[in-house]
Amino acid sequence: MKSKRLLALILALAMALSLVACGNGNSGNAPAGTPDTSAPTTPDALTAEDPLVIWAWDDSFNIPAMQAAIDLYSQQNGIAEGAIRIDYMASNDVETALTTAATSGDYSQLPDITLLQDHDYQKYLISYDGLFTDLSDTGIDFTQFAAYKTSYSTLDGSSYAVPFDSGCVIACYRTDVLDAAGYTVDDLSDVTWSEFNTIGADVYAKTGKHLFSERTDQMDTLLFMLQSAGGSMFKDDGSINLTMENAPLVAAMTAFKDMAVSGTMELISSWDEYIASFTTKESTVGVVNGAWILGSIEGGNDSQAGCWAMTKMPMLDGVEGATHYSNNGGASWCVLGSSGKQSIAIDLLKNTFASAENAEELFAAILRDSSAISTFQPALDADIYSGTLTKFGEQELYSEIAEWAPNVPTSADSMYYYEALNVLNTAAVKFVDGTSLEDALAEAMTNYTTQVG
Repeated sequence: MKSKRLLALILALAMALSLVACGNGNSGNAPAGTPDTSAPTTPDALTAEDPLVIWAWDDSFNIPAMQAAIDLYSQQNGIAEGAIRIDYMASNDVETALTTAATSGDYSQLPDITLLQDHDYQKYLISYDGLFTDLSDTGIDFTQFAAYKTSYSTLDGSSYAVPFDSGCVIACYRTDVLDAAGYTVDDLSDVTWSEFNTIGADVYAKTGKHLFSERTDQMDTLLFMLQSAGGSMFKDDGSINLTMENAPLVAAMTAFKDMAVSGTMELISSWDEYIASFTTKESTVGVVNGAWILGSIEGGNDSQAGCWAMTKMPMLDGVEGATHYSNNGGASWCVLGSSGKQSIAIDLLKNTFASAENAEELFAAILRDSSAISTFQPALDADIYSGTLTKFGEQELYSEIAEWAPNVPTSADSMYYYEALNVLNTAAVKFVDGTSLEDALAEAMTNYTTQVG
């Protein structure tokens, strides 16, 4: 295993070093974890001239959710308008800024709080000690969140982020097209992937439409297949596990190829093509992905109103512990170790996204403003997740997703998640094209070892 110092240099070189961001009064070149004693320590002392700064991306999802939290917290604590500020920062730019600061020792451009993709946490926690604040002893009850969600930002028993959204996987289908092929959504409920493929092949033969599509540049389907059985690309100790001894992986790869060959799954090359496959192009009958995909379905063709239905994802055949539940995507909020306003930043997260007392009011507002669903149990118990979407007729979507989300199995993660994903993508394409599974995985292991040691 390469040293943390060498890894930091590799990460720094791999990311662009340009950065456009506003400072937040952090202590310049002071190491992470060194507070600025001149900064305000109580919420009502914050000002628009020296605000608490938060980074987030997505104007229709993450940012409205955080704004709802800020509005609630400000109202309860007498905080002046503009004293807590959200700066838009693309996810990739957040990563670049964090790496640049940690490798240069200059933390002055970092915010007080940032949103970070869940699969990025292990990389930063292992590589840069002190970059994020340990939240374990702050009074936040992390057991109230789904275990799979908190595991992403936990290291050596310490928790470093407050979970935000659920990427609980759902399966959605065009009922009108299924009906033309002689099926209903019930035929695709509580099925295995092989049963799903049998129906998909028949639907393709009768209608020329695939059941769903997948991007060849990032094969999310393989990953949520794995997690649905508690499987992973890694072992519990973080070492790579792209081998024939990995039963969930073998089952997932086999199902993946079968669906590509039969016409059940359409392989495409980009995100835009993916969205078009079930909206404008209509080459697919459905979508299997994280619950956040509902927004894209709802924003599709008006002619599809009332034509969609949702159910659980298929499960892997013949794998012990296989379920119909998984997760794809998601992010969590962390407090920067260099923040001069750590106590306020922690208090904000503790009394909003992690507050049982405020759960019903806050998460109802978040659902209204951004359709985001939490894994926070008090929110799930508050009976706020109700409502329909025009594309789905009268089906109550959110309550079903809220019921499924806590059942997602926890799976092993690693700081080398994206390196493993890249070699697995290549292996899957080669397997579909005719390379044996054993050879494809052996090459993936070699490529992974070459990259990370």
